[in-house]
Amino acid sequence: MKFEVQRDDMRTLLRNVTRAINTKSEREILSNAIVSIDEDKKLRLGCTDTETTITAQIQLVNVEEIGDVTIPGLRLFEIFGSIASGSDTAVEAGENSVVISSPGKRFQLSTLPPEQLKNTLLSTRPRGDSITRVKMPLKRFRSMLTRTAFAMGRDQTRAYLNGVLFELSTEHMRMVATNGVAMAVHTYKDSELEGDEVKIIVPNRAIDELMHLMSEAQVQFDNDENTEEDVELVITDRRMLSVIREPFQLDTNLIDSSFPQYESVIPEDTEQGFTCGTNDLLDAIRSAVICATQNNHAIKVELQKDLLNLNSSNERGDSAGIQLPVETESEVMFTVDGARFDTLLRHVVAETVKVHVPEEKTAANNLKIQGIGEEDACFVIARMRN
Repeated sequence: MKFEVQRDDMRTLLRNVTRAINTKSEREILSNAIVSIDEDKKLRLGCTDTETTITAQIQLVNVEEIGDVTIPGLRLFEIFGSIASGSDTAVEAGENSVVISSPGKRFQLSTLPPEQLKNTLLSTRPRGDSITRVKMPLKRFRSMLTRTAFAMGRDQTRAYLNGVLFELSTEHMRMVATNGVAMAVHTYKDSELEGDEVKIIVPNRAIDELMHLMSEAQVQFDNDENTEEDVELVITDRRMLSVIREPFQLDTNLIDSSFPQYESVIPEDTEQGFTCGTNDLLDAIRSAVICATQNNHAIKVELQKDLLNLNSSNERGDSAGIQLPVETESEVMFTVDGARFDTLLRHVVAETVKVHVPEEKTAANNLKIQGIGEEDACFVIARMRN
C-alpha cells in the first residue's frame, strides 16, 4: 500500500476515529487503527473497542498501491500532529511495518496483520436488515444531544438509565435522558422516517462520542456550509445503531432494556408556578446554593404573590436568603436540589422560563421547567422531602 495524504485531513480523521480506542484494553489489536485503500482510491480508517466503532473515509488523488494495514492508532495520531500543517505526507506499508514521511521527517512503525482488526470491525458493524432509517438536520440533532445527554445516568445499577432514549415515530423523533432525579426531553417533529417505529436506548459511551463528532468544531471538516447537512440514523433488527455524518460513521450496540414510562412523571401544565427571566433565576439559585449543604444542595422555595423566596442553610450554621420578583399568583412551598436545578436551567435557551409546580397529591409530584416558546423541550426535576 502506498499513497499520499494531506496532513490536516489525516489528522482530523484520526482525532475522531481514535476516540473509539479503549486504552485500558489488554488486546493489543484494539489499540490499532486499520488504514485501507480500495480501487476507488478512498482512504478508510477505523477503530473499535468492540462496543463502539468509529470509521471515516476521504477521497485521495495520489494512490500508487492499494491495500490495508493495521497501525497503532494513537501513535499514528501523534505522528501526524508533529508534521507541519499543510504538508503532503507519504505513507508506504511493507510486510511488517509502515513508513510515514514528510519534508524533514520520517517515521517507521511496526504493524499487525490487518485481518485481525478487520474481523473485529466486521463483528461490530450493524448486522441484519435495516428496519428503521431517519434523517434530520445535523444542527438540530446536535442541539437535541446537547440538551438531553447531560441528564443521563453514569454508572447506574439500572442499565436503562446509562444512556439516552431515542424514540422514532412517524410523528416525531424524541430524545429522553434521566438519572432518576432529573430528566430532559427534546422533540423534533419534522424528521424523515422510513420503516418501523422504534424505541432504543443508546449507551452513554456512544452518546459521548456522538456529541464529539457532531460538535461545532468537527462540523467544519471540508467547507463552511456544513451546518445545513443532514445526519442519518439506521437501526437494524439485531438491535444495533449506525449514525452517519460524512465523512464519519459511528456504530454501536444498544442497551438491551426497556426505558421507563417517562410520560407519567412529566407534570401537566398548570397555573400554579411562576415565570421569570432565565438568567435571573439562575443567578438566584446559584446564590442560594453557596450556603446549602454539600451532600444534597437543598434549597427551600416559597412562592408568594409576585415574589420568589429561596432559603438555604448548612450544618455549620451558614445561611442564605434570596428574593426574586416573579410573575405568580401562587402560594406554595417546596424543597429542591439547587445544583441539579441549576444544571437543568443552563439548558433552557429562551430568555424567559416557566416553572410549573403541580399539587403535591398529583401522581407526577415533580417540577416542570420550560422556556417560553420552547414547546419542543422540557426539563423535569423531583421535589425533595421537606
